[in-house]
Amino acid sequence: MIRDDYAKVGIPMLPVVKGEVVTTKQIWIYTLILVPVTLLLVYPVGSLGIIYRMVAIALGAIFIQKAWQLKQAPNDRAKSRSLFKYSILYMMLLCAGIAIDSLPIIHELTSLLATNLHASISAIPYLPME
Repeated sequence: MIRDDYAKVGIPMLPVVKGEVVTTKQIWIYTLILVPVTLLLVYPVGSLGIIYRMVAIALGAIFIQKAWQLKQAPNDRAKSRSLFKYSILYMMLLCAGIAIDSLPIIHELTSLLATNLHASISAIPYLPME
């Protein structure tokens, strides 16, 4: 997005040294790595729950879509600006998801919901298939 500014002052950033195509490929690869890594707090670690999981999946899907669009048009400054701005919003909302999911009231509500869901499913009569 600001490759020309870096080039003017001689700062060897990736877009200056390798160009937009290589840079957008790197963005694509790192996005594909980042999104699953954000889910590590849910699945193997288990420290976060359903709220964070939904936030991380939704935000990650948008991030992947924006990175893919930029990969398809590496010289499109509007797309690079959009992805850059989204990356900042992504981190902020992901952290907000962590904070919200960590609230005790959320744990109580999800536990209550799970209990009620289990009770509702258990109340469905079993009809054997013939």
